[in-house]
Amino acid sequence: MRYAFGGQNFGPPQKGRMNERDVMPSEHVDFFAIRRLQSTYACILAVDEQGRSVTKGTAVFVSVGPHKFLVTARHVVRSRKLRRHRLLLMFSRLAPDGLAEIGEQTVPVTVPLELEIVWESKPLDVAFLKAPDRLAAMAEAKFFDGVVHADAATGLREGWREDHSDTTSLPYFVLGFPNFGHLIVEVQRRAETLSTTGLPAYVTQFDPHSWDGHSTPAPQLWLEIDARENGLVIRADSSSQREISRKLFQRRRGEPEPLGGFSGGPVVVIGSDGEFLIGIVKQGKGLYGSLRAVASCWDDCFQAFGRWASKKSSVKRRRARGSVLSVQRAWSEFLGHSSANHPGCSRTRSIHALTAANCPKSCPASGAIWL
Repeated sequence: MRYAFGGQNFGPPQKGRMNERDVMPSEHVDFFAIRRLQSTYACILAVDEQGRSVTKGTAVFVSVGPHKFLVTARHVVRSRKLRRHRLLLMFSRLAPDGLAEIGEQTVPVTVPLELEIVWESKPLDVAFLKAPDRLAAMAEAKFFDGVVHADAATGLREGWREDHSDTTSLPYFVLGFPNFGHLIVEVQRRAETLSTTGLPAYVTQFDPHSWDGHSTPAPQLWLEIDARENGLVIRADSSSQREISRKLFQRRRGEPEPLGGFSGGPVVVIGSDGEFLIGIVKQGKGLYGSLRAVASCWDDCFQAFGRWASKKSSVKRRRARGSVLSVQRAWSEFLGHSSANHPGCSRTRSIHALTAANCPKSCPASGAIWL
């Protein structure tokens, strides 16, 4: 049994649509940004006794304080098909330039995965898994700072309507290991290629208000994927690339949903100052002649996780000492931080912010977690 990684790039969003758009700022959507992002997520692959793939999903590398997590869709890890098989975590190797290796077939990094769910949310369809210990020390794995990206997502959703119109859009991408990029060849032995793919997309719905943790359904991030057969830009003349394109645009009866496998993958926006995680994919499918994806907003996921962690820490301290500390102090303890890191800073922020990025410069913790 042999596994390889492939790549598929549909290039920047295309013009000539019913509602023609200009993606702003297009100069920041470069090939290197996509390669950087390929080191921030992995394929969760369930394999049988012969090592053949059974099912899969995508997981994002996220750090919260000193803790390392794999964040994915809840329905991925609750799948009976996945839970009763051996699991592997596969992600891209690094090329000599320090970015993810690319090519029609490359050998992935493979790490055994024990499914340890730290926290999950059914309304958000998201789950935090404990990352394998060895992953934190691997140069191939780049972790999103959960705090920083939650703050960025909150700021983006608050101003999204002002920056969005029918003709303009920021450069959003949906990333992961979709079914249409999964090729199986049976020759002398079975060989499988799992393609890591970044699809350009337009956000069509982005609720400006964060989830309160109670209302249902939870706010969702809706995206329209802009990928067309004539948008292929990397070795589109190869047989494998043609087959990948065929599986996406000309699905045959009996074949799985082409966008399946994206579940748990990151939705990112690329700007002049970097790439930012704004959502975790819940579902992707063809709808009314177009490709659609639905994601949970990252700041909603992070805040819900924070509320759970605060409550858990408070209960532990109450049992140990017979008293209840504030949610803020309990959450700080969970993250391994202390309010003592902020002497002389009068700024106070709720747990909904979870960042000191805007602390006064006089605060030595400016840019760190503040509770």
